[in-house]
This record gives sequence, C-alpha cells and structure tokens, in this order.
Amino acid sequence: MEVKIYTVASAAYEQEYDLRNRVLRHPLGMDLGNEDLSRDVQDFHIGLFEGGKLLACLLLHPVDNGTLQMRQVCTEPELQGKGLGRVLVRAAEDFARENKYTKIVLHGRESAAGFYRKLGYACDEVRFFEIGIPHFSFEKKLNTMKGRKTMNIYFPSCNFTKASPLAAKKIREYLTGQMPAAGCCRFDKKDYAPGTTAVYFCKACREVLEPKMDTENLFVYLDRDDSFPWPDYSGLTVNIQDCWRDREHPEIFDAVRSVLRKMGVNIIEMEENREKSVFCGNLHFEPKKPENIALMAKYPGMPVYEMPEEVQAALMREQVEKYTCPLVVTYCNRCTTGVKTGGGQAVHLLELAMGTHEK
Repeated sequence: MEVKIYTVASAAYEQEYDLRNRVLRHPLGMDLGNEDLSRDVQDFHIGLFEGGKLLACLLLHPVDNGTLQMRQVCTEPELQGKGLGRVLVRAAEDFARENKYTKIVLHGRESAAGFYRKLGYACDEVRFFEIGIPHFSFEKKLNTMKGRKTMNIYFPSCNFTKASPLAAKKIREYLTGQMPAAGCCRFDKKDYAPGTTAVYFCKACREVLEPKMDTENLFVYLDRDDSFPWPDYSGLTVNIQDCWRDREHPEIFDAVRSVLRKMGVNIIEMEENREKSVFCGNLHFEPKKPENIALMAKYPGMPVYEMPEEVQAALMREQVEKYTCPLVVTYCNRCTTGVKTGGGQAVHLLELAMGTHEK
C-alpha cells in the first residue's frame, strides 16, 4: 500500500468522489452531487492506494496558518476494521507536521468517536447533529516546534526479555544510540511531550501505551532503518504466524515480511494470514475441529490460558497442524509460547533479527 497526496485535477479524485459518495452519503440517502464541493479545491487530498486503486481517503482543509480540519475520512466497506484508517490518519499527521501545522480539528461521527480517541484526539463531549447524524468535535495538537524533532522512546517487552535475554540485550544496545529506553510500560508514570512516539513490539505494551502517546511497532521502525545489520538466513523457509491482535495493523504485516526478505528468508504464506489470523496463543484461538469446539464449550466464558493445561495443548496442536514448514516465525510472545505448547517449532522474529537464532 502507498500513501499519495493529490488534487482535484488528478484521476485519483474521481475514485475519491466515488468512494466518499458510496461510504459517506449513499447510506444516508444523500448524494455529493447535491452539495457544494468548492472547498475540495482548497484541500489537501490524501489517499491510501494499492495497485492504483484507492482504498481509503481523507481531506485536510486549511483553517488558518497553524490548523487543519480533517474531513471526509472513509475506507472501502470491505476493508473497514483492518487498520487502513489508522495508517491514513498517521500519514495525514506527518504531512501536517512537515508543513508546520500545529493542530488538527475535525467533526467526527458518534459511531467513529472511539477510533479518534484511540488515535489521541481530544473530544469536547458536546454532541451535535450534522448531515442528520450525531457528531462530536475533536482536536489534536501536533509537536512541530522549530528545531525539535519528534522523540522516540523504546519500550522493551518484559516477557521477551525473560524468554530471550541475549536478543533483548542486543536490540536495546542497538536502539540506545537512537533513543532512550523506558522501563516496564505498566509502571512508567512519566509525562511525555506531545508528539513522542513509543517504539514497541509487545501487544500488551501497545494496549497500555496507545491511550497516552503515539506508537510504532519495532519492526516497522527497523524496516525503515537503512543502517540496521540484518543477518543472512538465505535458504531458510518458514511459515509466518500472524497475530490476531494485529488484525487492525496492516503496516505490521507488511514490515514483518519485508524484514524477513531482507534476511534472505523464503516465506510460505498460510491461508489464515494477516488479518485472517485467528490465533494469539492461549489468549485467543478459534478452533474448527468439532472435538475442540466441544472442548472449549465445557469452559464457557473462560479464557484459554485459564483452562487445564491438557486442554490448552489440544487447542494449540490444532493450530500447529496448519503449518507446512518445520519452522514458524512469530513476532508475539503469546504466539511463540502457543506454538511451542502445541508441539511446533517457533522462533521469534527478533531472535532472527538479532542473530541469536541458530542457523
């Protein structure tokens, strides 16, 4: 996927007009053809494309020298809930910072309020109606102070550090030259400056950090790092166990595959890959075998990790049976443990990246 900025004079605008109409107006019995679209000429148009097809879009309207209004945010219906909106909004914020804007404001539909709050937008909690449906006003201040760059802070994974101390030590040493490292995210009470980004790779860390600051996955970060010394695993063929908890983060799926290719690893994709994954170790699993469905039914409402060990092992074995390669690459602590519980051979991607996995 590729983010592009375009104008009303481009062919992309025709796709945008159609997408906005289908997603934002037709469900309400309305049509953009009946509206004054003169503002579109003044706006910055930002779209997420794949193979020339527009998947998601938004508009940024200059309010004054320091403020942009975000509007007309929409995603192809069949792709909603897969993280494309998040990617697009982050790209819009980067564009705003690069062009010296310090604030983004927007009128968000009540149904999308949680989406904007999760991305750090403050809501005034005053409900009003626009185009016949309830909205709230949101705003987010951006860190674009002159001479100051956005600050990254590395949040290591406590569980990974326990499981793979050498790899954890090596990545911390590498990143120390680029950013400070924090302690455990659950006990970190520091107030970070606006615009600070937490670089993480633990899903639990992300859940703790997202309400407080911007976040970026470690593998997304390393994939952009031209100086990172990727080890060579040419000849190694693996399956990738995508994590169910990343189903709204397509940027992670892309980065994981990109860095594996940089290490010479051959990838055999699973049918349940990317956002189709139903697995996160003993935190989340969706069995298909009748006997395992019946097994889980004996423990209604109970998380998998609280079930008897023999039940967990049976469920994890079902997942391991889906693999077509002897080695499975994971990038989630829960997934790693789950594969091993089911009798499979798993290696965490960070072990590969740090060269601590035996070739």
